[in-house]
Order: sequence, then structure tokens, then C-alpha cells
Amino acid sequence: GGINDTHIHIRGAPLLEESGLSSSHRMITEKVSIGDVAKKELVVLPSKIQVRSLVEILKNCSHNSFPIVNGAEKSKMVIEGSISRVVLYKMLEHRLGLYNNASTAEGGEEEASGVMSEDLDTKYVLPKDQRRRRNLQNKLEPRIDGEPLHLDLLEFELNQENFLESHVYVDMTPFMQQNPFVLSPDTSLSRAYHLFRTMGLRYLLVGHAQPVVSGIITRKDLTEEHIKISIGKKVRRRMKSKATEDAEDVGERSANDTTGN
Repeated sequence: GGINDTHIHIRGAPLLEESGLSSSHRMITEKVSIGDVAKKELVVLPSKIQVRSLVEILKNCSHNSFPIVNGAEKSKMVIEGSISRVVLYKMLEHRLGLYNNASTAEGGEEEASGVMSEDLDTKYVLPKDQRRRRNLQNKLEPRIDGEPLHLDLLEFELNQENFLESHVYVDMTPFMQQNPFVLSPDTSLSRAYHLFRTMGLRYLLVGHAQPVVSGIITRKDLTEEHIKISIGKKVRRRMKSKATEDAEDVGERSANDTTGN
């Protein structure tokens, strides 16, 4: 395995051995589409959100990556980007992207929170010179000496510094991945499998051309066991739908027979 495999193993994600696929697993990945195995229970984020709302989401959800969308309705959730849990932790830990929302704060215009360095741009909290931008990027990189600050402790600190007030928001726009991998639900699993293997990905977003996000697929969704479970669920849904249609047809015929008599 290459360096990607090493990093993936360290992070605890399943290794996908393309050359070691069983014949049945390979056949399944060629016949099944990613829409059949993608998770539909999405946890999505807007690009700007209350800090306290973001903390609650992180506390109640163990997802490692989040699609960022610009619509509230599921059918209109157009993808703007994606952001990892680690980056969100680091943003909160270093108070990056936090600002006072003018529409909820008492008087005054939208401005960066007082603890931020005066050399940061007010709206997007980005340094103005390249050296400081590199330093900012280093802050967002995962630490090799352990996990980010524990969320309970981080929440306590944010509360002590009044960052959990209703008017304090975080803007993820400058920090999100603006061009995440998005595949159509009709794409074969073999294509997704190849992308995970060659690009060292941990997740793929599933959506249509707009693209409106409809699901997310992770490495473990490509394991043979999970694929078989997903196929079983799909078959049961189709059987249930067929049974419902048959029952409706019988009901209509009975009603017609009664009317005819």
C-alpha cells in the first residue's frame, strides 16, 4: 500500500484493496450504483451558523465530514462545499471565522469578535499577507500529537468568553473545501471504489448536476457486507411498493365491480 493507505489506516477508515476484491464483490460493485448504498440521513450545514448551534451539532453527531448547502429544503440543498469535523474543531479552538451577526446583535454593524487579531479582515477573518495565511493554514491542520481540544472543554471555554451568545456566528466560507467530489446517484460502485483507492478519499457526496446533495458515501459503504445489506433493503422496498400497488389495483377492481353491479 502507498502513503494514502498508511494515513487511512491511521485514521481508522477501512482499507479498500482493489486487487484483492473477491469475484462476487467485484461483480457487485460493477452492477450496483452508489445511490443504492449512500446514506440519505444527511447532516448538512449552512455556510454561516450560530456557534452554539454548531457546537450542538458536533455534540450530537459523530460524522467526520459535513456537506455545506445553501438551501433548507431537501430538494433544494445545492452544494456549496464540504468541511471536515477536524477543521470545525480547529476553527472553534482558535476562534476563526467568528463574527457578530448584525441582525441579531444589539445595535452596531456586523464585525469580528473582539478577541480576534486586528490584522484580520473583518468579514472573513482572513490574514492579509501570505505568511499569516500560512500560519492560519497550519492552525487548521490536524495535530499529530493527539485529538483536538475535547468538545466539552471547548464548549466551556466558548461559553466563558461569551461566544455561545445568540448573535455570535461562524462563517465557514473561507475554510470549507469548495470543490468536493460529487458523483451522480447512477454512478457505479466500481467507479466510486476506484476514486477512493486512487485519490485517498474518505467520503464522496452524491447528487445531481446542479448539484443538489442527496446522500453521502464513505469507505465502509463499499465493503461487501454493507453492499449486500443495502441491496437487501432496496429489494424489500421494491417488494413493499409492489405489494401496495397490487393492493390498490385489487381495491380499484372491487370498486368497479361493485359499481357495475
